[in-house]
Parts: sequence; C-alpha cells; structure tokens
Amino acid sequence: MQKLRTTLLRSARGFSLIELMVAIAIIGILAVVALPAYQSYVKRAEFAQVIEDWDALKVALELCWELEGDLRKCDTSHGGIAAAIKGLAGVGVRIYTSGGSPYTTQVRLFSTTVLLSDGSYAAIQYTAAAVKGGTLRWGITENASTCLSEDICSL
Repeated sequence: MQKLRTTLLRSARGFSLIELMVAIAIIGILAVVALPAYQSYVKRAEFAQVIEDWDALKVALELCWELEGDLRKCDTSHGGIAAAIKGLAGVGVRIYTSGGSPYTTQVRLFSTTVLLSDGSYAAIQYTAAAVKGGTLRWGITENASTCLSEDICSL
C-alpha cells in the first residue's frame, strides 16, 4: 500500500516551467491576433446603430421634401426632422443645404461613441438629389465618410 502511494505521488507532479511558459506564449500570441479583430467588430456593431437610425431621419427628410419642395427648408429646425434627430441616441447630425439649389442636400451622421484611430468620430455622409418625378435619390459621399477608412461601414 505504501509503495502504491509513493508511485502515485511521483506521477502527479504537475507542469514544468517550460510547459507553462509555452502555454503563456501561445495565449499571448492568440490575444495579440484576436484583440484588433474584436475591437473592429465592436466598432462595426456600434456604428451599425448609426446607419440603422438613418432610416427614421431619411423618412423625415423625404417627407419634408414632399411637403416643402425645397431641400433648403429641410434643415435641423424643421419639425419632423428635429423630432427624428431628437430620437437618435449617440448620433450627431449635420445637414448641409445647398445655398443656391433647392434640389440637393447633404446629411452627415456621426457617432458620438465610435472613435477612429486618428481620434475623430466615425461618420457617414449621404447626398440627396431630387430626380424628375419628385423623389430623392440618395448616395454616400465617399470622401466625407470616415467610417469607410476603417472598414466599419460599407457602400
């Protein structure tokens, strides 16, 4: 019985220092690889909320266009647009109306929580142009949409 107990104690020694260091190194390498991907995923998920919130504001802008017929009147002080903006949490909105043309406008949405690597807030900018027949055609202004540079939004 004593011999069996001594044999069991010798076989249950544990890990060597080398084995522990290899395991820690592997965990460190995995963390270095996974952390940037995780941070990018989190940014994409947070910015997706900005793009989702865009739908309510887009409807308000299109309704304003239908009622007013002049996009210069569809700014942040317009009733329906102001109400849609008030409902956006964590999203800043700027509307740039064209001084001379009642048929074009630009809407910039930026997150007040998603920071890019350069320290600025992630933003996306849409351009609206009225087409014959009265509807608005929307597009993304690529050079003003900073979310594209870090691949947290797409065209």
